[in-house]
Amino acid sequence: MRLEEFMSLISKASLASEAFLELKNGLPLGVAADGNILLSQRRDRTITTRHTCVVGAGRSEFLQRLLCTLSCLYEKDEACFLILSPYSDYDAFLQLNAMDATVPYILQKSHFNEALKALKDAKEMRERGGAGYPHLFVLMDGVEELEDCNESGDLEELRAVIDLLAHREDVDVLSGVDLVSSIFKSYPGAFVGIGNCLVTAEKDGKAYVTYVEDDASLSLPVTVDYPAETSLTEAVALLNTLPKGDKEF
Repeated sequence: MRLEEFMSLISKASLASEAFLELKNGLPLGVAADGNILLSQRRDRTITTRHTCVVGAGRSEFLQRLLCTLSCLYEKDEACFLILSPYSDYDAFLQLNAMDATVPYILQKSHFNEALKALKDAKEMRERGGAGYPHLFVLMDGVEELEDCNESGDLEELRAVIDLLAHREDVDVLSGVDLVSSIFKSYPGAFVGIGNCLVTAEKDGKAYVTYVEDDASLSLPVTVDYPAETSLTEAVALLNTLPKGDKEF
């Protein structure tokens, strides 16, 4: 599936204002076998921590295409994106006109600590009634691979971000971690329990999506197709040609 195909489906699904809000709040992940767009958040249960975890061989590509989609669903003044990753590909989002993106260089533990402090300051400013941030997306991808990070094997850097931002409806945490190559090999336990959606991506544009139930069990996996064609640079160039606020992709 090409990015423009997926964006066309998003556009058609968003014609009604209620459906458009559901797409934004649920985060569209891909297209299921029945042709419907699958969302990261389940609408039939209370979400206390909006965390979507992506694992597998194609995790970064999946997250990048999800960011491209979100840049179209949110106006620039409605959302800001903090991208914490050692991967240079994410620099492309600095060129995306429709996205308010901050992409600091996270190359060592001290860089992460500085970003976490800035995030804490923004949260406190928001809570004091200051400007702070609109809807905030915090993306972490590959931080656990850096030296001095994840020393206990418990993904403590990711947990620190989630602990800081827990129970906030105006924040989504998106993570890509080298945790398991397949949801069938092992159960990621407490890690998945802090969110409610686990995506196992593959490089061929397929992904398997499971949800954490109230009793901490995993739902049966649902297969989705997600955009996997054209480079990220080409995708950014495509999105930059869209008129501001145009939902007819």
